[in-house]
Amino acid sequence: TPPVVSIQSFSNGDFYPIEEPLLLPLQADVTDAEHTASQLTAEWKIFFHHNTHFHTQPSIFGTDKHYLVAPAGCEDEAYWYRFRLEVTDPQGLMSFDEAEIFPDCDGTPPLILSGEPAEDAIKLFWTVPANVELQRTDLLYRTEHSGIETLAGFSSAQGSWSWTHTDPDPNLNFYRMRYRTEDGHWGYSNELGLYPLLPSGIVAFPNPSNGGVSLRYDAPGEGSGTVRILNMQGNLMLELSVQHRNGRNEYRIDNTTGWPAGTYVAELRGVGWSKRILLQKI
Repeated sequence: TPPVVSIQSFSNGDFYPIEEPLLLPLQADVTDAEHTASQLTAEWKIFFHHNTHFHTQPSIFGTDKHYLVAPAGCEDEAYWYRFRLEVTDPQGLMSFDEAEIFPDCDGTPPLILSGEPAEDAIKLFWTVPANVELQRTDLLYRTEHSGIETLAGFSSAQGSWSWTHTDPDPNLNFYRMRYRTEDGHWGYSNELGLYPLLPSGIVAFPNPSNGGVSLRYDAPGEGSGTVRILNMQGNLMLELSVQHRNGRNEYRIDNTTGWPAGTYVAELRGVGWSKRILLQKI
């Protein structure tokens, strides 16, 4: 018997946003009475329709993938996408499921994402309005050095929601909600960029070090200040005048040539605050 195929992550007749590209999840249920999932070949064939003709896009293989839908449509000419998932078993028997999605010329309801930094974590908040019926809500995540991934999925019930990311990158983290309404409209929240709070307000890396060291710290406000390095006898080894930015800062110290191996104290000062950390030179 041929495989049984059902597209699950979107429906025929859904609407994609025209303000920006949509990272559309390509997910499906696939079963076969005689074969395991690993023995089946699943191929997403994607067709970009333009008026009376279409452009074939590169195929995507697998049943849990994504496709970046370009925001085309709502002009004088007609544009839409057709997705055809073909699944073939080792004997060559094939079944398929197919769905088309169209440009959303009316727009989707807004979903506002907010957040706040916590110690080694980031707290996120959002509200599903009482007049909005959502079918699916996904939290998308990226950093300055990594691509977009789906971090978590949530209930789409109306009301206020919160979630804590307990393993964020120590640098800037970006978050965004992707959602689908009950009547098939896809949309995004605003994108939010946040740093987590450092455990002691300051970290040094590499530490220990046999050369230069970087100091990364959170400042409670803008203003001038100093970075000082002292040895354990209290002797001043280095002093720099710096301009602190509100939030995350980083300074690199390279001029440690000639310092003996041992323990040092890095001290940062600003208007009304100071932070210290021990450094090891090897």
